[in-house]
Amino acid sequence: MFHYIGYTANSQSLTISATMCLERLVAMKKIYKVATEHGYYLFKLEELLEQRKVSKNQLMRDTNTDFKVLQRLMKGNVVRIDIEVLARLCNYFHCEITDIIEYVNEN
Repeated sequence: MFHYIGYTANSQSLTISATMCLERLVAMKKIYKVATEHGYYLFKLEELLEQRKVSKNQLMRDTNTDFKVLQRLMKGNVVRIDIEVLARLCNYFHCEITDIIEYVNEN
């Protein structure tokens, strides 16, 4: 989830919008944005790995998930998503599905 960040100093205010934060993470290739007809998906697994200081290899071993499956989930190169894999990842990170993959409807 992205929040607004505010800073005030010497009567000057600087506000970074949630959209700007998202765009920075997308530009840094930590969150992958995949467009669809009416919106887009955000694949946030790589950002989650960095936040929790977990390596891809450690995640692969600890969750018994194939490296290629994890790579596809990180980059958004998926056609179908295995809910068992998502469940293992959510249990491992103690998080919600939307912390890994999020759909944003642009309508």
